[in-house]
Amino acid sequence: MRIGFVGKGALGLLYAPMAQERLGSQSVCFIMDDARYERHASDVYTVNGEVVQLRDVRASEALADGPFDLLLFAVKATGLADALAMAEPLADPETIVIPLLNGITSEQKCAAVFGWDRVVGCVSYGMDAARFGTALEYTNAGALKLGLADASTPPAALTRADKLLTQAGIPHEVSEDVRLDLWRKFIANVGLNQTCMVYNVCYEQLFADQTSEMFRTYIGAMREVIAVGNAEGVPLTEGDMNDYIKVALALDPKSRPSMAQDRINGNKSEVDEFSGEIIRLAEKHGIWVPCNRFLNARALEIEAEY
Repeated sequence: MRIGFVGKGALGLLYAPMAQERLGSQSVCFIMDDARYERHASDVYTVNGEVVQLRDVRASEALADGPFDLLLFAVKATGLADALAMAEPLADPETIVIPLLNGITSEQKCAAVFGWDRVVGCVSYGMDAARFGTALEYTNAGALKLGLADASTPPAALTRADKLLTQAGIPHEVSEDVRLDLWRKFIANVGLNQTCMVYNVCYEQLFADQTSEMFRTYIGAMREVIAVGNAEGVPLTEGDMNDYIKVALALDPKSRPSMAQDRINGNKSEVDEFSGEIIRLAEKHGIWVPCNRFLNARALEIEAEY
């Protein structure tokens, strides 16, 4: 069995060591282009303070040990197009492709390259993994939700994905409606990620004062997602928003979501995948989304100041 991770961010560093412990180092690797491979050849990675030995392979040499059973895309949305182009030659007809990205568009982008017959929808939830440099810290490993993101995906692909992740020891469950789950998580990402990034706060600071402008922006941005999702035919409710607020309250209070980590690390964020997508869909349906327009504009200003 071979698992290839494309992307060495928080989710890749969270789940690859689990799979490696279960399957052995020869079964799990991170796939990189030549430039990235050379740039990170001497990096030392730690997870919760302990050094982890992770195997990197050049994409040009990745098939030397045989085809991949599973490709997990754990890049940021900003790097997905390049990652797909690099990994396309590595998938055979039996390879299962699972995007671990935030947002609601990565499944479609993967399917445009690999076909819906191999792409399984996925939502990550409940983890508070934070990566700074080559160090990953987390208290909650969370899990993945798998499901059929498109009617043309054969149920056998979902069954195979479930089996492979079980063999790899990666925590997951099978969802009855992964599209709805993707949008539910999207509510949380649009609110939590962007607000913490724009106001430069951790979870504890965000929830400290529920009368603040910051907290009102957080709630307003999520309610705008509900309105846009409803217009798209997705039955989102205030209850979905409240459920994810409870999830956020259970995370490490000193931690921060990925976009807030991007601000600290000086990285380009997924703002276009969050408020950018909401703004585009809102314009399509004639819906006002002032909170997301504010967060989008401010996030882009912050990135321009790096």
